[in-house]
Amino acid sequence: MPRCPKVPQTRPPIRRMLFIHEELKHGRYPNCVQLGVEFELKGVRTILRDIAFMRDQLLLPNRP
Repeated sequence: MPRCPKVPQTRPPIRRMLFIHEELKHGRYPNCVQLGVEFELKGVRTILRDIAFMRDQLLLPNRP
């Protein structure tokens, strides 16, 4: 019997990162708690990892 592919339990990180980037582009600065509520996360560590990845690997937000 073939196995069913595992379905992720959370929204993909790219979706969270795009949302954060859009908020920053529009001059809104949500905190980790607000973002956690937006994405129905139990804690803020996921958001902190997303922000660290955006900053260190994607060099976002771009500053003039």
